[in-house]
Amino acid sequence: MVTLPEIHGLIVHLPILAVPVVFVLGFLRWRERGGEAVLRAEPWAFGAAVAGCALAFVSGLTVLQDARTTLRGSTISLVYIHLALAFALTAAFAVVGFFRWRRHVSEAFVALTGLAGVLLVVVIGYIGGRMVYIHSVGIDRGGELAQTARAGTTVAVGLARHQSPVRLGKWAYQTGFGCAACHGMKAQGGRGPGLSGGFEAGSFEQTHGGGLFPPSIVTPRMIATLEAWLETKPSGISRVGD
Repeated sequence: MVTLPEIHGLIVHLPILAVPVVFVLGFLRWRERGGEAVLRAEPWAFGAAVAGCALAFVSGLTVLQDARTTLRGSTISLVYIHLALAFALTAAFAVVGFFRWRRHVSEAFVALTGLAGVLLVVVIGYIGGRMVYIHSVGIDRGGELAQTARAGTTVAVGLARHQSPVRLGKWAYQTGFGCAACHGMKAQGGRGPGLSGGFEAGSFEQTHGGGLFPPSIVTPRMIATLEAWLETKPSGISRVGD
């Protein structure tokens, strides 16, 4: 079954192809090369670039929620930077393309716009690559999920050795699974809600079970250690699912 991240990954190739074409055509027009063929091709290139950028931006919005539940702590800013640059690229090409159609901008300006667009595409692609290959946005394994796997192994060993669930839960929360990056070192809340006093296991699995903490790695017994430590913290702060 085709997923939204896969569709987005396909669509982003449209601006990757079209934006450099705008630069090349603008450069040829600026240097008075190519003649009538370049003149006729230019509006089509602009149209393809604007349409491709717009579709990439919209399809990127569809995976925003996945990024919110996958990225930890301050790394959530990556997705907003990624989308902001994509929007800026779309708007710039739409505006310059319109004024170029009305003959209000020069060939040199079109070439500079195309060059700036190519650089933006490179930066946007770099940020998108970091989200996917480093932080595992849109995928169910790898990246930050490797941290989850390592922590799961450590907690499983601790449980097998009958170590204190509270101590295991504290380590898993603050260090192992990285929960503190979103919910605060003392479960007081942050980017995610406060968890002091405990949380609803069902809501936890619904929020994170398909991505950051898959049930094949984070078992109910491991979740119970988190619950055991969180129950030692003063309650009264909003919980997951409240």
